[in-house]
Amino acid sequence: MNVLEIQNKAKENRGRSRVYLLQSVETTEILKVGVTTDNYRIPHFNKIGYANVTDWELIHLVWLDTKEEGEALEKMIEAKLSKMNYKLPEIKWDNLHNGKTDQGAREIYKADSALVLRVIKGASTSLSAWMN
Repeated sequence: MNVLEIQNKAKENRGRSRVYLLQSVETTEILKVGVTTDNYRIPHFNKIGYANVTDWELIHLVWLDTKEEGEALEKMIEAKLSKMNYKLPEIKWDNLHNGKTDQGAREIYKADSALVLRVIKGASTSLSAWMN
């Protein structure tokens, strides 16, 4: 069992959401931002070849108290990165698990990971201030 699976099973984390940043190991400027309520989704991206990428690596994870907070943070990040013209159009991709061509990978960005991390941290700070 990996560290993420152990954290996911911890009682205090039940019901919490996570906003994650994945990065392609080979093509480091290809990034995926998403939100989930469990960590089993994250390693699944490599198995299915999400966005035609099979080497996704988790580089950042933000824990939030509720699903709604996670979704709000993800939308804030998406809006900022889209405005900065880093968001890629939906990518059609072949699902390695079932062999079907999928409709499109979303929340994929072509940017420097340090810049995206700054956007995530800024959005997290804004959301925290708004929530309090």
